[in-house]
Amino acid sequence: MDDRRVRRWLLPVQHRLTLDAVGDAVLDLVGAQCRDYLAEEGDIAQLLTSELVTNAYQHSTEPALLRLRGFGGDRLRVSVWDANPHIPPPFDQRQPGSLSLVPAEAVSGRGLLLVCHYADAWGGYPLGDDLFGRAGKLLWCELGARGVDVAVAAA
Repeated sequence: MDDRRVRRWLLPVQHRLTLDAVGDAVLDLVGAQCRDYLAEEGDIAQLLTSELVTNAYQHSTEPALLRLRGFGGDRLRVSVWDANPHIPPPFDQRQPGSLSLVPAEAVSGRGLLLVCHYADAWGGYPLGDDLFGRAGKLLWCELGARGVDVAVAAA
């Protein structure tokens, strides 16, 4: 892989902002950077990034960190770290066929299912105290990763 074609963007997610303001910042960043980078999947990249950031914002009381990493113009990895170590469903399940449906009357709980449905690869990892001196979790997904070994994609 040509490292010159790898691009990264970081966005701290602060709780002093409203969820709407965080969402707008995410959409602006993804729209400006990734729509041209992954032209055919720009809208999906915005949706999946928004869902991962919203999950971190709603389930952690500390700031979160969004990382977008583009590989060679046709693959994008979205990673969101937050301080809550709990891996939420469906990211706690490694078999995509075992994803459970959200009841029709539920008012939330569909965001991460959307990520699993539209992403080419996805996963979640609890993080111990050693990484940056903080515990938490990392949820990630990739677009444009069809045919990429998921174990390699997670690295």
